[in-house]
Amino acid sequence: MNVPSVSVEECKELLDEGDNEAILLDVRTSGENAMSKIENSVLIPLGELQSRTTELDKDKKILIYCATGSRSQVACNILQTAGFGDCFDVRDGINAWQRAGFPVEHGESADNPFARMFGF
Repeated sequence: MNVPSVSVEECKELLDEGDNEAILLDVRTSGENAMSKIENSVLIPLGELQSRTTELDKDKKILIYCATGSRSQVACNILQTAGFGDCFDVRDGINAWQRAGFPVEHGESADNPFARMFGF
């Protein structure tokens, strides 16, 4: 199945339009999300996505991110199979988002050595 994708710049532009037509979906683990996340993102870990698709609106664009872009591609396939026609992989994930200088919320666990080592 073909996975459409957007760059982090395109993703930010869509979110900044503020028309409420897009959902930013984080498919990382809850531990990764606790260390850092993009503001206003919705967390549904990849392992739970198939059973939680009803929590998402099929009429909105779904912009999906993970750490590097691998899990978000799998998530997009899951959503396409479930009938979501407007979902996009955010290429290179939150790592690219941070490299682009876009804001990230850091949680309490951001001070741990694992978080620093992997740039969360």
